[in-house]
Amino acid sequence: EVGHMILVGTFSTLIFLLMLTCAPNQKDTVVVLYDRAPRTLDPHLRNELVTISILSNIYEGLVDYTPELELVPRLAKTWFQVDSLTWQFELREEVVFHNGKSLHSDDVVYSLYRPFKLANAEVGSLARIIDTIYAINSSRITIKTRFPYYFLPNELPHIYIIPKDYYNFDKPVGTGPYRVVNISKDSIVCQQNEKYWGNKPRVKKGIFKFIPDIKLSIELLKSNNAQIVYGIPFDYYQQLKDVIKMVIRKGTAVRSIQLNIKSYPYNNIALRQAVSLAMNRPELVEKIYYGLAEPANQYIPAGVIGYCSDLPPLEYNPDKARLIIKRTGKKIKVNFSYARPLQKLGSKIADHMRAIGIEVNENSLGQEEFWQGVEKNIFDCYLISSIITSLDGFAGILEVDFHTYNPEKGEGLMNRSGYSNSEVDSLIKYTDTTEDPERRLALIGEIQRLLLNDMPAIPLVWEPRIYGISDYIEFNPRLDQTIRFEEIGFKK
Repeated sequence: EVGHMILVGTFSTLIFLLMLTCAPNQKDTVVVLYDRAPRTLDPHLRNELVTISILSNIYEGLVDYTPELELVPRLAKTWFQVDSLTWQFELREEVVFHNGKSLHSDDVVYSLYRPFKLANAEVGSLARIIDTIYAINSSRITIKTRFPYYFLPNELPHIYIIPKDYYNFDKPVGTGPYRVVNISKDSIVCQQNEKYWGNKPRVKKGIFKFIPDIKLSIELLKSNNAQIVYGIPFDYYQQLKDVIKMVIRKGTAVRSIQLNIKSYPYNNIALRQAVSLAMNRPELVEKIYYGLAEPANQYIPAGVIGYCSDLPPLEYNPDKARLIIKRTGKKIKVNFSYARPLQKLGSKIADHMRAIGIEVNENSLGQEEFWQGVEKNIFDCYLISSIITSLDGFAGILEVDFHTYNPEKGEGLMNRSGYSNSEVDSLIKYTDTTEDPERRLALIGEIQRLLLNDMPAIPLVWEPRIYGISDYIEFNPRLDQTIRFEEIGFKK
């Protein structure tokens, strides 16, 4: 009882202190709570959700996506294709960076080239497409592609524009509707950009806070010291759906088991197939997600370009899986890692593997430790979610995740498995140059069938996201799951 009282007292003190540090209670301020910090504030390094979400408030690309992922102009007011290899973009002339510098075409050329030169950048896939970029004048640029590529604008929204030669990302400088005014270990404070070229947003101050403890986040939401909590766990949704306002947004997130197929035993294709056969995806949907997710039968979710409607459900056959494991003649041991908020899902998946004769050592890790491990590529088997940030699943998943890793050419930049298949590479290159949508979809189907046989990553479910939302704001989650203060309003 004494220990319990100390715990409650400590919890209450933490709540009080966090209320003091959040405490907006102003009709022009919104606090968003994430369970982890961004991986970087460099706009050309990491293709990770929290990072992109925060950066999308500060920086802008030539083009952008609406909340439903329709392509719209941003820093480029117009663009057109001169010929099969040449595109021209006309820049807005009234744009000013946060440091007072006017946007010039040289800034755009520098920003588009910069990811090509960064080691381990996850945002440089344009290198496989672009041959040259040059300025025609102060407000117009030309991009020449290596081959006819009809979807170039779709690749540009997250290539953010920065001042030429700028490198101090402890003080981010973009052209976006918000500028950063303070950065600490657990928060980033953004202020409305008074010189913004576009419409003035209703939120004047936006605060991102990073709180690993979901209980603290929910208490802050209840007390109106936070207005949005991203990623409410499904168990909490069941418990609190009648207590706090929550919105479920079906999106483009694919939850998978990621494998390092260059290491034993994952270098054995039969072993990978057995693990997939062991996964009871409908059971995961019902018992872990309470029916809110969908069993995944491919890498591209329904509603995204590239989804193949003729692919059957992935087979669940533990008997067949056990026979495959038995035929190896070896005792199979795996280390299976996941972030601690996914404990329930991770343990259920581990149980599925144990049921077919695999010895599983579970590693439940804190968010920061987990993401550091992912970036350093130290895990051989782990749970991860891939989020497609455009409506094109081919470019958003297949090319970046499964092409042979070749950073010099911008190929396979998110390939964490070490997967390499010359037939898949050839089909990806062919798909790149295909304009006809039906033929393109057929090629994507061929790629997915090859991948679903090889299983370099094992798709499990298509996940929605659950947001806790304050009653006094107007907020509709985006399909790509980024949170933009400019899209938030206040109820009267």
